[in-house]
Amino acid sequence: MKLKTLILDYAQIVIGSFVGALSLTMFLVPNKLAAGGISGIATVLHYVFELPVGWTMLVLNIPLFLAGVAFLGKSVGIKTLVGSLLFSFFTEITESFPVPTQDLILSTVYGGVVLGLGLGLVFRGRGSTGGTDLAASIIQHYFKHLPVGRMMMALDAVIITMGVFIFGPVKAMYAIIS
Repeated sequence: MKLKTLILDYAQIVIGSFVGALSLTMFLVPNKLAAGGISGIATVLHYVFELPVGWTMLVLNIPLFLAGVAFLGKSVGIKTLVGSLLFSFFTEITESFPVPTQDLILSTVYGGVVLGLGLGLVFRGRGSTGGTDLAASIIQHYFKHLPVGRMMMALDAVIITMGVFIFGPVKAMYAIIS
């Protein structure tokens, strides 16, 4: 029974990472929607410095992963490592997939829904792709009265605000919807 659960968990992490990557490469990044998280920071850095989104996410996640293991324990480890690596890898290999629309409303809605579906699968497999959920968990380790969800929203708000200065207020408003 335990092996079956473990296989199911990893299958969800793999599929969820792929689906999440599709949302970035087909809807969010090409339409300059920095919708929060490490992927939002990577999107901003992509347009400012022409850095690859997937590899930038991976580099930004390394210190978060190391801090997560140090502060939250080894239980954070393997599934977060797998989720972070796969999400970055799949983002890189799907970057040449066709972009179905340049319409900001459609990109916002589909990007948000598809990313939510992908991350939901990863979380359901008891995994993580690193990013703001890991950062929020580390902060919550020291400030127990602060809920992880609120901290994630606050971190994402900071990242979307960065997008205001790079992509303008209209794109940031769409990113909030996403």
